[in-house]
Amino acid sequence: MQTTLKALPIAVLISAIYGCGGGTQNTSTTAPQGTTSSTPATTTTPSTSASNYTAGNLLVSRTAYDPAFALSGTLPYNATPTTTNAAPVTAVTPGTFPNVFTNDANDANFGVTSEAYLDQWAPNATSPSQTLDITAQAAKSNVNFATSFASKSELALNVSLDQKSLTFTGYNTSIDQADISNSNTPGVVDTTNTDVATPTYRTVAQLNFADNSLSFTNTNAYAGNNSRAAVLANGMYYIVGNAGNSGKNPKPTTAQLDMLTMNTGVQSIAPGSQCAFTQVIGGIPVRHGHRHVRGRTGGNGVLAGIDGFDHGRRQLDRRPVRLLDREPANDPRDRRRQNRQGRQPARPLRRPGRHDVCLQGQRRQRREHRVPGRRDRCARQRRQVAAKRRDGDRAGLHDGPRDQPDGAHVA
Repeated sequence: MQTTLKALPIAVLISAIYGCGGGTQNTSTTAPQGTTSSTPATTTTPSTSASNYTAGNLLVSRTAYDPAFALSGTLPYNATPTTTNAAPVTAVTPGTFPNVFTNDANDANFGVTSEAYLDQWAPNATSPSQTLDITAQAAKSNVNFATSFASKSELALNVSLDQKSLTFTGYNTSIDQADISNSNTPGVVDTTNTDVATPTYRTVAQLNFADNSLSFTNTNAYAGNNSRAAVLANGMYYIVGNAGNSGKNPKPTTAQLDMLTMNTGVQSIAPGSQCAFTQVIGGIPVRHGHRHVRGRTGGNGVLAGIDGFDHGRRQLDRRPVRLLDREPANDPRDRRRQNRQGRQPARPLRRPGRHDVCLQGQRRQRREHRVPGRRDRCARQRRQVAAKRRDGDRAGLHDGPRDQPDGAHVA
C-alpha cells in the first residue's frame, strides 16, 4: 500500500495570518455589531479596581432560555444546500418554550441561542454569591456573545496557565437566533452544509480575575459545528472543537474535506487578533487510498491523537503506516502474546498471505543467496531419482515390478 505524507502549508498559513493582522493584539478596539464583519476585533469590557473573585470558590457556567421568545417563519435548513430549497421547513406552532424544540423532527440542526451566565459559589453555599450575565456585559461594549440552547457543547471553563484568567467559547451573535451552532463561519464556508443560517464567528471569551474585565476574540474555526473549550497558555489561545456539517447529497469534495480538516481539532490564535483565521495544531493528513487520517479531538474536548474517518487504527512501526479493520486487543492471539511478553504488540499480528508480493520477493531473495545445506542436497537427489525414473519410462524400462491396474493380467 502506498503511503503519502501531506505536509501542512505552514508558510502559506503564516503569511495569511500575519497578512491580516494575526501577529498583533488589540484589547481596546470596539467590535462591530453582528456576525458578518470582514475584520473581527477584540473588545475589553470596562474593568474595576478590585477583584470580585475569591480563590477557593467554584465558578459554574450556565444558560437560560428567553421565555418571551416565540419562533415563527421558515427555519434556516436546506436538505439540498447546493440547490434551491425545494422543501422549506416552517417552524412549529406555538413557537414558545418548550414546544419550540419539536422543530428538531424536521430540522436536524435546530437550536436557539441564549444568554450565557457565570455563577460564583462559595464552599457549602446553597445559592451563588455572584452571577455575571456575560451576554449583557458584552452588549455594553457593543459585542454580541451567546451560547446555544439546548446543546451544551460550548462554555467549558479553563483557568489560564498563569492562574490569572478564565477562558470559554461561544458565538458572536445575539440571543433568539435559530441554528447558529451548525452554521458556517464567515471565512470558512462549506456549500454542502445543510445549515444555511448566517455565517457566525466562534468567539473566545476571557475573564481577567484581577480587574473583572472581559475580552472577546472572534475566530473562523469550527465551521459547521461547535467550539468546545479554550485555554490561555504562554500568550496564545488553544481551542478544541469539531468542524463540518456536510449533507449526504451532494457529498463534499476532497477540497472541502481538506478545508474542514484544517478547521477542526486543536486550533490556536493570539488574544486580540485582528485576523479570525486560526492555526491548526498537529494536523498532518495521511492518505491511504480512500482513507484519510488526521489529528482530531474527542467528544470531551481532549486531543484524541490519530484516528481515521473509517475508525481505523494507525500502527506505528518501521513499515509503512497500515490501517487495520480490527482492534488488536480484540483478537485472542494478541491477548496471548501480550500476556507472554507483558506488553502491547508493537505491530499487527496478521501474517501476510501467500499472495503477498513483497513477502514472496523476500523469500525468493533468501533462496537465491542461501548457502546449500543438507536439505538442498536431499532435494537435489530426489529430483535426480525422479528424472531417472521418467527417462526409464520413456525407454520402456523400470527398476522393478510395478503395481498393475485392477483387472490387468500378466501373461
